[in-house]
Amino acid sequence: MCHRSKGVAKERLKLMIDSRRKQLDDETLAQIRHEIGEIVTRYVDIEPENVEIKIILKDYICSNNTN
Repeated sequence: MCHRSKGVAKERLKLMIDSRRKQLDDETLAQIRHEIGEIVTRYVDIEPENVEIKIILKDYICSNNTN
């Protein structure tokens, strides 16, 4: 199962990198953050509302709680 999560995380990171070029909308970026947060809570004993994901792109910072 760890290998599957690794693949999922890799694909999410590719989407984030591509977002700079494609200018993904805020809703899509929020969904990516949420899904990454869900993966984190599978392996770390923490509530989803206590997870914050920051996506840092070259010219700006996006951040959003997973809830």
